Amino acid sequence: FFAAAFLAATFLAGAFFAAAFLGAAFLAGAAFLAVFFAMTESPELERGAMRETLIYRIRDPLASRQWPDVHPEKN
Repeated sequence: FFAAAFLAATFLAGAFFAAAFLGAAFLAGAAFLAVFFAMTESPELERGAMRETLIYRIRDPLASRQWPDVHPEKN
């Protein structure tokens, strides 16, 4: 009986600590992602440097109308 009770208590304590550890890790990851995206999302970057990249010009079909230097031969 004592062995079974000891095993059950050990299992329950292990499950509790595992759940607490996973919860803390999840909260830490969520907080990190929230801070990271809050830091990287800035209108200045989207208006300035993002528009100068080639990927943005490929993604945006109207980039040649907004920025005439993209296709100087068409203007």
